Amino acid sequence: MKSLLTVLAAVLGLHTAQAGVVVIGNLARTATVKPGDNFEGVVFLKNTGAESSDVRLFQTDYTSQADGSNDYGTPGSAPRSNAEWITVSPTRVRLMGGETRPARYKGRVPASSKLSGTYWSMLMVEPLAAPAATPASRPDQVAVGLQTSIRFGIQLVTEVGKGSKASLQVRDKRLVFNSDAAKRSLELDIGNDGERLLIPIMSVELFDKTGASVGRFDAGRARIYPECSVRAKVDLSDIPMGKYAAMVLLDSGESQVLGAQYDLEIAPPVPMTPKTPELPALVSTGSKIGK
Repeated sequence: MKSLLTVLAAVLGLHTAQAGVVVIGNLARTATVKPGDNFEGVVFLKNTGAESSDVRLFQTDYTSQADGSNDYGTPGSAPRSNAEWITVSPTRVRLMGGETRPARYKGRVPASSKLSGTYWSMLMVEPLAAPAATPASRPDQVAVGLQTSIRFGIQLVTEVGKGSKASLQVRDKRLVFNSDAAKRSLELDIGNDGERLLIPIMSVELFDKTGASVGRFDAGRARIYPECSVRAKVDLSDIPMGKYAAMVLLDSGESQVLGAQYDLEIAPPVPMTPKTPELPALVSTGSKIGK
């Protein structure tokens, strides 16, 4: 018997390294198209090991949420899936040690004037584990061991037409303390209610009761697909206890910077009892601002 540990690598990178089969190039491929257009691309696979390796390529849908959940659904099942537009060849390949080979994908956008915005799916590249060895002295048994395999997820994105709706919203916010209350962070769940992929730079600026800024804090940058969400975190451990106004800025490089203002009180956490709900530290006053 054997165990297989599968880890999904679905982040961006110029060269994703692992001993064995790797994907060379970016793990997100985007085509800007119109209804009825054809598009295509190539993915290069490299075997960095000395032994030959079989690789399987297959498609899934892909959505992600702020709570960390990811759904790799049946191709074509998501509302904005482009999986059924795309074919991949080959779907299985054997790479000799040190060999690099291409896998190609081709697609055609349906000729429908109703299509607008971002459509996407995932191309999975999965090196197949070698069969477990059978001990020569015990032909009725196999060796016990742990094998690690990396499954690469390549996001295949099509941006269709112009004039699609762009919309980001702060869906939830909370002040979170660690177990001994020595560290605290502001968590923001950012959702995309629009029709196209947005990749905002997220930040939070705090103002004290006099209106003076006490600092601007980077919350990172993330890819947020329509109907998906991410969780941004800002470390506020060094901010003194007190009441502040928190301005959340989401800059996607659009003509407008989306912003929201909240009242934030940093205070010692309330001890929890079975009858005491967790108290949110933020109350929305709401706003939207331009650049």
